[in-house]
Amino acid sequence: RNYIPCIALGWAIKYKALTQNVNQEQYSFDITDEKCNINDIIAAVNDMMINYDSNKKIIMENIKIIQKENCFDICRFNENF
Repeated sequence: RNYIPCIALGWAIKYKALTQNVNQEQYSFDITDEKCNINDIIAAVNDMMINYDSNKKIIMENIKIIQKENCFDICRFNENF
């Protein structure tokens, strides 16, 4: 909601989907994957700090696109509904 970049640690597909929706999938880690390791997470945190301002803008732009239409707009334009 505040466009703050973050590291997503989890196992559910929803974390990957959420980060992909805002073009931040490089910061999502499946903690059940054998390939998941602390060095990659630390590198991602460092990258996120270096690119904080640009990541915040990327998130904001993507959320604006996502929120451009909502379910109520879609229903309003569907006369058969």
